[in-house]
Amino acid sequence: MLNEGYHLYRSLERCKISLPLRHPDIKKPGKKNGLIVGLDNDGKVATIEFREAKRMAQLWTLRDSKKNSFPAMKLKRRLLNFDSAPEMELKELFKTKEVKNVKAFWSKYGSNPKTMIADWKSVIKKIREQDSAREQIPADGKAYKELLERMEKLSNRQSVESETSERRVAGEIVEMIFDNLEKGLIQFDQAKEFLFKEKPETFLFLDVADYAKFDIRVASSDMKPHVSDFLFKIEKSNTKGICALSGESTFLEDDKFPEPDLDKFGPTKIFSMNKDAHCHYRYRKISTEIIPVSKKVTNCIQASMEWITKGEQEKKTWTIVPSGQFEVRNGKKVYKDDLLIVYLENKPNLDANKAHMLGGMSREVFNEAMFDAVSERVIQVLEEAEDVKVNDQVRLFVLRKADKDRRQVVIERNYTVGEVVASAKSWRTAAKNVPPFWLQVEIKEENKSVWLSPRCPFPANLVRFTQIQWLRFGRDSAKVVGVSLSQVYDMFFDYKNKNKSTTEILLGLTLRRTEPLLVGLGEAIHKGDMKGFSPDARFSASVIVSAIGIYLYKLGISKEEYMKGSFFYIGRFLSLVDTLHFEYCRHVRGGYPIKPEEEWRKAIPSQLLGNAHLNVALNNPGSAIARLSERLNIYKAWAQKHQPADGNWAHWALSEIGKITPVIAESQLSVLTTDAEKAQILFGYLAKSEQKPVSDSDVAEKTAI
Repeated sequence: MLNEGYHLYRSLERCKISLPLRHPDIKKPGKKNGLIVGLDNDGKVATIEFREAKRMAQLWTLRDSKKNSFPAMKLKRRLLNFDSAPEMELKELFKTKEVKNVKAFWSKYGSNPKTMIADWKSVIKKIREQDSAREQIPADGKAYKELLERMEKLSNRQSVESETSERRVAGEIVEMIFDNLEKGLIQFDQAKEFLFKEKPETFLFLDVADYAKFDIRVASSDMKPHVSDFLFKIEKSNTKGICALSGESTFLEDDKFPEPDLDKFGPTKIFSMNKDAHCHYRYRKISTEIIPVSKKVTNCIQASMEWITKGEQEKKTWTIVPSGQFEVRNGKKVYKDDLLIVYLENKPNLDANKAHMLGGMSREVFNEAMFDAVSERVIQVLEEAEDVKVNDQVRLFVLRKADKDRRQVVIERNYTVGEVVASAKSWRTAAKNVPPFWLQVEIKEENKSVWLSPRCPFPANLVRFTQIQWLRFGRDSAKVVGVSLSQVYDMFFDYKNKNKSTTEILLGLTLRRTEPLLVGLGEAIHKGDMKGFSPDARFSASVIVSAIGIYLYKLGISKEEYMKGSFFYIGRFLSLVDTLHFEYCRHVRGGYPIKPEEEWRKAIPSQLLGNAHLNVALNNPGSAIARLSERLNIYKAWAQKHQPADGNWAHWALSEIGKITPVIAESQLSVLTTDAEKAQILFGYLAKSEQKPVSDSDVAEKTAI
């Protein structure tokens, strides 16, 4: 990630975007409920303040390793330990929430909390390391300087009996908790987490007790830049050389590379190595010795990565995208996500949702912005901005969590503004390459039904489609490994439609994953009963239809052509057979319209005739048509014998079958079909007919959204 971070830093530098530098040792303290422990002038515990996890996470701490942290401390123990007291009796006392009883119990059995020597040692070490440089702390960091001095007094309280002294500190904290409980400054449930809980852990943040007399208190995010400046002043590098990125002769980073804290993606190493890979030790070099980079550059890369992934930049310069993979957590499959970063090289702060356009996903039925609307705004900004040229570079790269600590760059691409605009426009045009189609969806919250027409998918939608294997005619699904976003980009940015091999791969996999859903929904539409399909499944189908339309368009197959072709007519034929079969079953076997719906629906078979032959037709159309021709006579005879009644579409279906049968008969049907031909058959089966009668309950296409 060094190269990608350096290009970003140079882009921000050229555009004169200021970057507040953060020393690599300053980290987030963690997101857990904690206590702000205030020390007085003598280094004794004088105040206690409870803070919820969300507010604690906004603070800071110094950590040069995973264990050495100050002023935030995670103690791997609880404050109260009752070694000689019955555990059940203690639990019962806590249930009563009587402070006096618990305090008396503690005075009797637990007046000597377990030692915290191991945890306090790291704090004392940090103080002694900074002792000689305290005078360099800036004026706004007076509270931090005062805290260091009071911590020194606390450490001086350790006599030869250091364990007893440290127990005394823990006891002071406990006493202060009880004092705050009695005054009502802390709630009992809040204090219980630190006094007694199953998992022994305590989260503390040290501060000065009289923080009000200082401009900035230690327990404030505003203190972070001042401490950072102080650390930069006292830090020295003894290694000088040529920076591998900038080419300058300068002081090199000889300690460790910084870890940018990326919003929603956590601490991210900009350079790392696998200690178990023996090839890394071939030249006897590890960490910063492997690649020489200046201290200034590494810190600027950290600041650049944190700037571009700030919360307010979401959708503009970054977004979460599916990786195409999943992992097992607690016995369940969970999708893995990547981080997409997109920026305009000559104007990285351009106010346009570039990342959303290239990596967003349609997650909700009605509340999520569609690709059409998002891309239209982005294209407008790119085309109309005076300082944006058609040949300006758009850089994008994708980060993936390789493991708990390491991140990898899995995609790195450069495109011109002109290529991005042309690709988005081509994508929108391709999404319209679908036949008439819509689905009814009920909104329970608003007690109404609406109609969904095909939606233009975001590129990341295509990754998600291949991660879901639909089962049992779309009524169930399973998580599977899908395609990569890199493959989708190969097709998305191929606006001249030359790279057909990638499109064919994506089409084939998408069909295999989604065919059961489309087939099941098609039959449900013919039956007029979609109760087994959730709103999300129906919404997914509306987007999948557009995705298949995009594939066909990229393969050079337009709807003006395929809707007149034999494969589309085969799907159309099966759809009409379903209509004819449905009308026969509900009239002849179900007693429609005399019997109520709940009665005549019992006569409808689990699978209609056309749908039963659809899977055969997708692989061998000629065989499916031959089989159906033998079974249609009984339904044709019934439809020709009886006059059409209200709501009976059998005569219409029979008439339409008569129109398309000669076209199918004249074509030479292949024994084996390609994925593109299967897609056309599915489109024919799902397509609505503008000539088809519409009942009062079936809203016309005009109401489709």
